[in-house]
Amino acid sequence: MKVGQRHGKAFVFKVLAKQMYNDDFRFFISDNGVWLTDDVPVKYLKQNDE
Repeated sequence: MKVGQRHGKAFVFKVLAKQMYNDDFRFFISDNGVWLTDDVPVKYLKQNDE
């Protein structure tokens, strides 16, 4: 949030990762424990209302 606020109002997306997984998208874990994927289509993004 702090990084996003440097350029105006922050906007956070919720990624529907379970739905992506069920639709056969592949995920990877980096050496430092971050989950990665090659692409996140818009239909798997929802506005996070928190």
